[in-house]
Amino acid sequence: MIWFLVYAFILNVVTFVEAGRDKHQARHKKQRTPERRFWLFTWAGGSAGMLAGMYAFRHKTQHILFKAGVPFVCAVHIFIVLYLTVL
Repeated sequence: MIWFLVYAFILNVVTFVEAGRDKHQARHKKQRTPERRFWLFTWAGGSAGMLAGMYAFRHKTQHILFKAGVPFVCAVHIFIVLYLTVL
């Protein structure tokens, strides 16, 4: 269980930092992070980090897919964790 918590913490921090870095890159018209990578991080367990990064950096909040999809994935992750801890 401790490994899962460490994995989730690190992935969420990496996802949050990546959202901030991508926003910085966007402002300076430099090479961006592909959206596919954000979705990979989000589905792999970094949904809370992506959600926090979206609103902390005001990044990807105009994209309907991100605006609706990331909270959905976060809710799915919360449900899975709650389901597994009750069993």
